[in-house]
Amino acid sequence: MKVVSASQMADIDRYAIEKMGIPGLQLMESAGSVVAHIAERYTRKIYGQRRIMLFVGKGNNGGDALVAARHLIKKHPEIDTRVVVLVSPDELKGDGLENYRKLTDLAPDSIIHTETLEQLLELKPLAQKTHLLVDGIFGTGFHGSPQGHIGESIFFINSLRKPVIAIDIPSGLNGSTGEVEKMAVKADLTVTFGLPKTGLLFRDGPHYAGRITVADIGFPDEAIESVASNISYLEWKHLRSLLPERPIDAHKGTFGHLFVLAGSVGLTGAAILACSAAMRAGCGMVTLGCPESLNTICESNLIEVVTVPLPQTDARTLDYASADSVFSIINKRKCSALLVGPGLGRHERTTKLVGDIVKHSPVPLIIDADALNALAESSPDILSQAQKPVVITPHPAELSRLIGVSVQDIQHDRPKYAIQCSSLFNVVTILKGHNTIICDTDLNLYVNPTGNNGLATAGTGDVLAGLTGSFIAQGLSPVNAACTAVYAHGKAADLLGHFIGARSMIASDLIKYLPDVLR
Repeated sequence: MKVVSASQMADIDRYAIEKMGIPGLQLMESAGSVVAHIAERYTRKIYGQRRIMLFVGKGNNGGDALVAARHLIKKHPEIDTRVVVLVSPDELKGDGLENYRKLTDLAPDSIIHTETLEQLLELKPLAQKTHLLVDGIFGTGFHGSPQGHIGESIFFINSLRKPVIAIDIPSGLNGSTGEVEKMAVKADLTVTFGLPKTGLLFRDGPHYAGRITVADIGFPDEAIESVASNISYLEWKHLRSLLPERPIDAHKGTFGHLFVLAGSVGLTGAAILACSAAMRAGCGMVTLGCPESLNTICESNLIEVVTVPLPQTDARTLDYASADSVFSIINKRKCSALLVGPGLGRHERTTKLVGDIVKHSPVPLIIDADALNALAESSPDILSQAQKPVVITPHPAELSRLIGVSVQDIQHDRPKYAIQCSSLFNVVTILKGHNTIICDTDLNLYVNPTGNNGLATAGTGDVLAGLTGSFIAQGLSPVNAACTAVYAHGKAADLLGHFIGARSMIASDLIKYLPDVLR
């Protein structure tokens, strides 16, 4: 699913109305109906009388809220639905005004007008008894800083500390840049229409948007295709179709062979997690090359994985003397991909090994964790010398070391620096974090919607690296493998969050839930 800016969405809207003859009132009716349905479901578990309060601005976003209120009142009279109109009726126009008139005819007592802070504060006792607030103040076309009574209203909504559904975009958030100049509604859920907006996904957007639902309100495919975008929002229905078929007469060689170089003293868990995740994702065979003194530990924890003890440094990390053995194993065992980095440790001879592997690997490479740090310490430009496709998996601090940009700058504009990295080194970049970004070598971006803060725990990156390596070994292209791995990794975390909670999640739990995602 493509991701668009606010102006591109406006172009799609205009195309549908002006060139395809779809009435704007029809699109608004669909949008409001969806919001009403989601709002009702959001409060369904509440026992006793439910209360929903909708806040209405003067534009089309307010019109969507007015439609939602009408649907709630007609279909769910058991819900106490109140509509707070923040502007004078004289300021309403077009489709918004038409829906204001319809609501006035249907349920005039549901409408409350406020134009001053004092009138808002008089609503506080009622608002505090409300179970759900709906933000219909500003739409995606807003930019700047909310002023006057509208600004007061946004502050009022946030001060109530109630669940909030934002219509299309949280009011006050820039729909294109994701920036908030002064204040914005802090939503728990944003129901956005047609396509995801860039402002929801980047910069301040994720902090204010909460969970995002993309609702189909009837934009024709022709209208959607009338704008171009190099940003996509990952969807499982597409990624699932990329998974390799499993023929009835398959054997273990059918599903690829991943070679993993990982582990050092104290960090064998990273190697074990990566290999276990690769096997669980369907790889036919996995071989682990680890420091010779750690082989017994790895072998005893990896029943299905072949382990190979390799020469080590005095710090018990993989030594440069391993290089010939690594290439020999890849050729003799017919490995189809190579993952290097999880728990690899730091040593100058290990760093030299990583550089040699990057330059001479005969199979696609996945470079993670300490292997990225090794490149940053020596020469990141070695990445450009790789003979085969490369996927790298940095978190912001690792990317900072690779490209010489501060973590703060990277987090301020994650798409820009993911593109810069892929452009500099001709690699597929997985920039980890909330809404993980994948950038391919053609500089297209893919944004992941899955995952939660339970992933902020040691070892989850090793699981992701193993998944990526597994999918490449099974025959997916580097970018498709990266996208599928990132989505499945986050989806496993979402399932875990539902059953055990994000707080208690550990990396090995993700591997247990992968079958539920992949089957």
